[in-house]
Amino acid sequence: MMYKRMISQVISSHRYSILLLVPRQTGKSTLLSSLQPDLEINFADEKTFLDFSSDPGRLRGL
Repeated sequence: MMYKRMISQVISSHRYSILLLVPRQTGKSTLLSSLQPDLEINFADEKTFLDFSSDPGRLRGL
């Protein structure tokens, strides 16, 4: 069951980027997929984290 989250409107009104820091198993991925972002970078994924850590300038080109 998908609950309507009060923060959905706040997040979707941002035009650039947000940093979502909340505990595990609280529905972050479900929330993000419901908002259908243009780009999603998950630094919890080890390969993604290591790739961007070795070349942080890649973020500027996104």
